[in-house]
Amino acid sequence: MASLAVSGARLGVVVRAGGSAGSGGERRSGVALPSVLFRRKDAFSRVVLGCDGAPGKELLMAGCGSDHLLSSTEPVVDALQRSEGLQRKSKSSGVTETGPDPARRRRRTEVWRGGRARRKDGERRRPKSRRDGSGRAEGVGTGDYSLHRVGRRGSSHSRIERLRRTAVAETPPEMSAPSAPPRTVICVGDVHGYITKLESLWSNLQAALPADAFATALVIFLGDYNDRGPHTRRVLDFLLALPTRYPAQRHVFLCGNHDLAFAAFVGALPPPPDGSPFSATWDEYIHNEEHEGWFRGPGFEGMHVQGRRWGGVIKERWNPKKGLPYKGSIYDAQPTFESYGVAHGSSDLAKAVPEEHKRFLHDLVWIHEEENVPVDMDGGQIICNLIAVHAGLERTIDLNEQLRVLRTRDTRVPKVQMLSGRQDVWDTPKGLAGKQTIIVSGHHGKLHIDGLRFIIDEGGGYEDKPIAAIVFPSKTLIRSTEEAGTTSER
Repeated sequence: MASLAVSGARLGVVVRAGGSAGSGGERRSGVALPSVLFRRKDAFSRVVLGCDGAPGKELLMAGCGSDHLLSSTEPVVDALQRSEGLQRKSKSSGVTETGPDPARRRRRTEVWRGGRARRKDGERRRPKSRRDGSGRAEGVGTGDYSLHRVGRRGSSHSRIERLRRTAVAETPPEMSAPSAPPRTVICVGDVHGYITKLESLWSNLQAALPADAFATALVIFLGDYNDRGPHTRRVLDFLLALPTRYPAQRHVFLCGNHDLAFAAFVGALPPPPDGSPFSATWDEYIHNEEHEGWFRGPGFEGMHVQGRRWGGVIKERWNPKKGLPYKGSIYDAQPTFESYGVAHGSSDLAKAVPEEHKRFLHDLVWIHEEENVPVDMDGGQIICNLIAVHAGLERTIDLNEQLRVLRTRDTRVPKVQMLSGRQDVWDTPKGLAGKQTIIVSGHHGKLHIDGLRFIIDEGGGYEDKPIAAIVFPSKTLIRSTEEAGTTSER
């Protein structure tokens, strides 16, 4: 009998996801096989394994029928030997050993077609399994399984040769590697120029999380790094140093409404995609120019409306919404000017801000979208998509248009509601209702968690309130404190 040694082959399967939250369509995967000796040349060459449902722990052995299963965790050599022994006793099951002799092939008494078995005398019987509505045999484990013929009987040698060449070209591990645990995702609320709070929060995160989880985490900063607090310059230095200090982490820096206005004032805002001037953004809010004291110094002619509002001097001294005095402008931008050693409203700020800070402001993203984020819920852990945007998504506006503006950073828009809105961006938009999508934001000066809607801005720029962060999948809240390691479980 001919034999063929195949080293490190992979038995491919098509997995159609069933019930896995957030999954869509089908994905391809493979079962890694260590070095084995295929004694029946066509046992694996003329059948493929189809699987409906989530990946199961057991796989039907190609060429063996529904009663003989190969566990994906079972050593393949042992499984093949077990299967061969079962086939030698196949008179009771109606399956004979397959060999290269054409006469012996004709003596095969059972052939799989579409999940049914045909006996030599033409009688059909059901395999020992249930059937679903589509007529496929439902196997054991978590999925429904069926065997499908591919190709013609006479072409088995060429397919085995292709299998041999593929196996030689690949160098997979001897055993299938266990799946890695899900990456920790950390979402950090608004910082607003408070470097001591940011340092405290970072220390608390590092103390509260396992070392490997923290070292490899995806860290999403939700925007608003400047204004109100006294140390904007030091905050940006801290953020810029993170990729060097923690190279295994991924860092995402979202743009907040304060960051957009800061960038506009110092000339770091991306230009409009259609080449239109920034002055085209003034008209919608021109009636507020005098009241808000928009900036009219050198360079204002080519400045986005939010930059003019940010660098201006508001006439009112009291902010009734916050119950605090304004700090320079409607954006409370005076501490940011001063952190760079410049008086509020001075055009010299553009010269005082280092180029690396301008690049940071220019490169801020308006939205971050992440797939396959686990989150612990009352009924167990589910897998979700995640959308991070500074203020939120508008409930009544077309979702695709909002995503277009955010993804392209369309600076033609005078006021981007997804970065600066309030009640209109509080809830989950209609286009995502009923879908397993996390929406996480800062901006609102509050801590709010409702299902998969997360608003993480406990500090709100107030001096006496902490900066908060949330950790997925556990939904653990961690705050800046004087004592490192203080956490709050949600």
